[in-house]
Amino acid sequence: MTSDSAEKQILQRLSTEQDLYKETLHALGNPSVCDVLDVFVNVEVTAELIIEKFPIIRPRYYSVSSCPLTYANEIHLTVALQQHFTSGKVNGVKTTAKNGKHSYGLCSGWFRKMKAEDVVPLSIKRCEGFHLPSESFAPIILIGNGAGIAPFRGFFQLQQTKASLKEKANRLTLFYGCRHPSIDYVYENELRALLQSGVLESVHVAFSQTENGRKRYVQKELREHSLTVYTKMIEQRGHVYICGGTNMARGVITTLLDIIQIHGCTTLANAEAMLQILKDEDRYHEDIFGVAR
Repeated sequence: MTSDSAEKQILQRLSTEQDLYKETLHALGNPSVCDVLDVFVNVEVTAELIIEKFPIIRPRYYSVSSCPLTYANEIHLTVALQQHFTSGKVNGVKTTAKNGKHSYGLCSGWFRKMKAEDVVPLSIKRCEGFHLPSESFAPIILIGNGAGIAPFRGFFQLQQTKASLKEKANRLTLFYGCRHPSIDYVYENELRALLQSGVLESVHVAFSQTENGRKRYVQKELREHSLTVYTKMIEQRGHVYICGGTNMARGVITTLLDIIQIHGCTTLANAEAMLQILKDEDRYHEDIFGVAR
């Protein structure tokens, strides 16, 4: 596929050495086919090979971040713009861009370039069970990071609508993690207003990147308010909602099990059984990015 001996040698190593493959993949910033061909410029790929071997583009799923009762003719999305920068040389092979290449995620990059009149082809796929409970007395714990706040905005708007109609609404507690207060804490003003109006009972935000180098994650916030979490989740039979990346979700589950063990004075096995009860009673809800729906 390539007439260049140096490229051939590197490609052979990439096909057999897993660590080198991962290192190169990271250096290229999760590359597209075009990005790879920019590096290995002598590789020739036929149309037949592309059609036969390359997978079709999978749909991108985004959690709707608005409530249909509040915005009847609109759908709001909260999208994290995926960005990658490729250096000018990768494992000894120069790219065609001397100073590297700045690229964007396929779908988020497309959103970035959209104009107001552009049409978005889409379909709606329900995330069964990820909605507020019918009983308005149950306390709600919302846990998310990054764009994982998206479906919670719909919850906030629903509670605002209930409040305007003088209906009883659930008590919402939000634990949220993002990188930096001036970079991606995009709903700060909105959350402050919700807190002031009483729609949100409390908000706990963790920033993983700050000027002083101090890293905090949403799991840390949960641990620091562990008694509140345990009381609402177990003693008051509340609901727990988790939305975000898989790493965050795994960390949160571990943290919740620790909280149950500490405040329930019990073993890990019993804590796991108690968490399973929440799931069986439809009081534990997940919307995890990258997991098949």
